[in-house]
Amino acid sequence: MKDNLLFITNLLPYPLDNGGKIKTYHTLSVLINLFEIDLLCFIEDKSDRQYIRDIQRLGISINVVYKRLRHTKTPFLLCWEVLKSFITKYPYIVSKYASPEMRRILAGKLAEKRYQTIYIDHLPLFQYVPDNIHQTDIFVILDQHNLEHEIIRRRMGVAKNVFTKLFLRIEYLKAVRYEKESCMKADLTLAITKRDLSLIDRMTENRACCKIAPFYVKEISPIPRDNSFKKKTILFLGTMSWFPNEDAVIWFFHNVFKQYHLDKKGWRLLIVGNSPGRAILNLRSDSVSITGYVDNLRPYLDESLLSVVPLRIGGGMRIKVLELFSFGIPVISTNIGCEGIPVSNGEHILIAETPSEFKKSIECIYHDTELRQNLVNSALSFVKTHYSSTSALQQYRDILRTVPRS
Repeated sequence: MKDNLLFITNLLPYPLDNGGKIKTYHTLSVLINLFEIDLLCFIEDKSDRQYIRDIQRLGISINVVYKRLRHTKTPFLLCWEVLKSFITKYPYIVSKYASPEMRRILAGKLAEKRYQTIYIDHLPLFQYVPDNIHQTDIFVILDQHNLEHEIIRRRMGVAKNVFTKLFLRIEYLKAVRYEKESCMKADLTLAITKRDLSLIDRMTENRACCKIAPFYVKEISPIPRDNSFKKKTILFLGTMSWFPNEDAVIWFFHNVFKQYHLDKKGWRLLIVGNSPGRAILNLRSDSVSITGYVDNLRPYLDESLLSVVPLRIGGGMRIKVLELFSFGIPVISTNIGCEGIPVSNGEHILIAETPSEFKKSIECIYHDTELRQNLVNSALSFVKTHYSSTSALQQYRDILRTVPRS
């Protein structure tokens, strides 16, 4: 008989339209082999209830709470939510997930069923771990998709507005404290990369039990194309409501695409991802296409020669890089964009940091058919070797077997 696991995450992990949802969905797909799972999560749109059945098909029971988490179209409400966070010990990235209804449902779950494990997926949801948890025999796992304080620190580095910098500084200090306390309170913290694991060990002075989180990429048939493929389309794939993605696209457009007049040389920029804001929509032109969310990526992958991941801010691992590898699309990325993925420059991916390096890499992939094919073949082999579902399941078994339960 399987143990009971209560899994708490931020958003309903379906449809698979961003890296966080993809990782969460695949985590659930693996853990259902080991546990009976009850899932608690938020939805931002009541129409998202239609996707509940996609989670139930995994054999998972699910409760959802409606809550508006993004306020990009309601700046007054955003300012109000940010101001409220100043009077709490929580950073805004945590306080925005506060919900009396979620606490009520959680209390009911804990009262009606004996859970052996609570799995907190994303740091902001750790606020729902009961204060008296260590008086019980419930094992608490914290899955750190990113190190939140690292993202804030990097965002401070590119912010230009003095008030934004001040707010981010306060957020950073709160986030460091909250992240440290949460990792130390959890019985097991899962870091998505070795770098994140090292940073958690340093932050907690090795007082947190931390392991690398298993992860896999669904095997996808790569895009069939001959080696003479010459269509001049550059793909950016990612959720546009995530600020690091928006920042990356805008930087690439102004500093590479326009700076080197790629549009006048026949190139198109294809931006595919959920919830593009006004700053992204303003880039639309004859040479820049913006799709928003799409149900089927295949047509857009078919027409893309290469993809770019020009991130300047971020943390954790870019799941989309691994997906692009599995699609058979050559990838050009900054070091931050492929951080945490043990790839080799020139073998699996091309690394570019400056506008001129991005331009040169684009030209190399376009003109050098042998390089293009070698990148595709090496990346596909890399994903199959390091990120299979079988490997992820065995890693979870090993971790849960070897980590002592208090």
